Parts: sequence; structure tokens; C-alpha cells
Amino acid sequence: MPKDTGERPPKGTYFYASAELGINLLLELHLVWLIPFYAREAVHGASAARNASIIGLGMATGRVAEAVSDPVVGHVSDKTRTSIGRRLPYVLGAALPWAAASWFCYHPPGGVQSPVAPYWGSAAFIAFSILSAILISPYLAMMPDIARGGIARVKVSVAQSVFRVAGVASAALGIPLLIEHLGYAAAAATCSAIALVSIAPIVLGPRDRPTEPEDEPRSAHRQGLWRGVAETFQSTGFRAYAISFGLFWVGLRTAIAAVPFLAIAFLGIEGEGGVAPLLGASIAVAVISFPFVPALARRVGRGRLFIFGMTALGLSFPLMVPLGTGLLPGDPKLWFMGIMAAIGVPAAVLFTVPYTILADVIDEDAEKRGTRRDALFFGVQGLILKLAWGVGDLITTQCVGHLGATAERPTGLYVIAIASGIFGVVGGLTYRAYQRRQAA
Repeated sequence: MPKDTGERPPKGTYFYASAELGINLLLELHLVWLIPFYAREAVHGASAARNASIIGLGMATGRVAEAVSDPVVGHVSDKTRTSIGRRLPYVLGAALPWAAASWFCYHPPGGVQSPVAPYWGSAAFIAFSILSAILISPYLAMMPDIARGGIARVKVSVAQSVFRVAGVASAALGIPLLIEHLGYAAAAATCSAIALVSIAPIVLGPRDRPTEPEDEPRSAHRQGLWRGVAETFQSTGFRAYAISFGLFWVGLRTAIAAVPFLAIAFLGIEGEGGVAPLLGASIAVAVISFPFVPALARRVGRGRLFIFGMTALGLSFPLMVPLGTGLLPGDPKLWFMGIMAAIGVPAAVLFTVPYTILADVIDEDAEKRGTRRDALFFGVQGLILKLAWGVGDLITTQCVGHLGATAERPTGLYVIAIASGIFGVVGGLTYRAYQRRQAA
């Protein structure tokens, strides 16, 4: 088990954390703009609906491929032994082709009007998704080993969160301007270049502890992938974490996917650009809150903060319901901004605390089994996260399609707001029950 070095984060933490900016910039680029590129830009006889259908299927395939790849990459990374550690070879090796695949998504041969364009975009996105697993799972798995103490891990996670929010904010505010003035291909190239620049400093940051073969039992090297995945769920701490984290993300993903519909139906806003300033209240409060998270973790414990974050966000989602009733005095946009600002505090907690809890679970598993499987645990978490995203998207699309998401027919949005809240609160209660059992 790694030695606990107390509260001080390792030197070069920000060199390690800066990769989050590029990772989240490219993830947001594709999440928001890939379908519009192939649907809205299709002209000269090309069917926007056909293109959207094909690229949508390609994106779903890419998500499945990434979800399946996460634990596979984690398993292989855990068994890798090099002079620069178990993780850096994958991060550095995947970075350039990952950024290139991102650019290829917006550069189909013959232009977006070509009949093969959506197939090209789908193939490029699937490649990007698999390369994301190769890069991101080992990157995240470095954190438990480079920061050996609980509060030190929170501080490293805060640094990551600062760059993570910077990536999301840059995508929300910068990408629309780049597309408007330079076009999609140039915007994608710019984002890919920024992503590479943000990842490059990792070579100057702290490295994971090189593990020598003699440090681990021989059985650890013979263990198969699926046995390893099954054994992660034998950890009661990981089961509680995974179930609560997965439930919370189902709720959050459901709410996020509904925001554009809510903005049009309840607030009268058209387009992503009009929503971004309103969401800025949440981002601003989260950034202000980040420096206080380590002190809160020290005072009340990371487990309680984790529970607070999930429960508080869950209770916030149903507050969206009155926005569509017309019963609130004043401008509904101001009420929405107020809700977003209130969400900022638990959001700051959930940007930082969960990975540190998972790191503790990994330490306990390593002490029990005599081998560290950091990347496998992060890979299985990635699989659960992608499944949660899929369930959240399914709930949103079914509610919107069958129950309505307009000012005249808002039932679907009411159901989404309430369902998102239930998932978040149940996630918090699940982890609270686990903590009570551990204390008994």
C-alpha cells in the first residue's frame, strides 16, 4: 500500500492536472457539435435526417466501444512495467492519434456534402472513443499513486477540477465563436492543438510508482481480465461507490440532456449560445468553491461530502419544475440562474471528491491482494459511467418524445426534473447506508 504522505500534494501537480483541459475540451466538442455538423451542414440533396441518424448510431457505437475498452486498457496498463511507470506510455502514445482522430471527425473526404461523410465521421468518432479509453483510463489511474494521503488527493483532484472546468468553459464559450468565424474543420484543428499542448506538460509532472515484478505475488501476473473485473465488485467499498456514483450520473445526465429543451420551453431561449451565460452562474460558484473543498474534507470527511454533493444536487433538480408553471414572480431566467448558482457548491464537491474515494478503495484492495490495480478500477468505473450516460439519454429522449418538452406540452420536462432528483438522492442515500454499515 502506498505510504501516506499527509496533506501536501506532489510537486508538479499542475503539470499532471493540465491534461484535464484538453480532455474535456475535445469531449465537449463532440458531445455538442458533431451531430449539428453532419445534420445542419448537409446541403445539395444530402438528407440532414439521414446524416443525423447515421452519425448518431456511430456515436452510440463509439460510446459502447469506449465503455468496453476502459477495463481492458486498465487491465493491460496494470500489468505494464517500464522505466517511466505503468501509465505514461499509454497517455503519451495515444495523445497524437487521439487528437488527430478528433480532427478527422470534422474533415470528411469530399466535404460534408459527400454521401460517405457521415460514415467517415462515425468511423473517426469510434477511433476517437477507443483512443480516449487508451489515454484517459491510465491518466486517471496515476492519481492514487502520485498522491498518497487523503487530503493530498483532494488537493490534486481540485487542481484537476480547475482545468476540467476550464476545458468545459472554453468549449461552451470558445467553440461557437471558432465555428462562426473559422468553420468546423479549423475549430476542430484548434481544439486538437490545444488538447495536445495541455497534455504535453505531464512529462514534467509526478509519475506513478514503478512496481517491480518481485513486489507482487506471481498470481497477480496470471490473472485474467474478466476475473479481475469480477474481483473489483467483491470489494464492498467499490460496490457502494459504483452503485451510488452510477445512480447519481443517471440523474445528472438526464438533466443535462434536457437543458436545451428546458431553455426553449420554460425560458424562451433558442440555441446553445443563449444558455451558456445562464449556466455560467454554476461554473462561477464551483470555481469559487474549489479552494474550500480540502478544508471541508478535513473537517467533515470525504464520505460525508460525497453524500452531500449527490443529495444536494438531487434536491436541486426538481426546483426546475416551477419554472414552467408561470407561478413564480419575476423573470424565470433569474430563478434559473439562482438554481444554477446553488448547484455550484455541490458540483464543486462532485468534481473533486469521488476519485479520491475510489483511490482509497484501490488502496484497500492493494493491501488485501498484494497488487495494485488502479487502472482496472478506473476502467470499470468508466464502464459504469458510460452505461449511466446511456440510461440518462434514454430517459430524456423517451420523456421528450412521448410526454412532450414544449411550453404547450411540458409534462416530459416535469418528469425529467423529478426523476433526475430521485436518482441523485437515492445515490446519496445508498452511500450513506454503506457508511452506516461500516460504522456499525
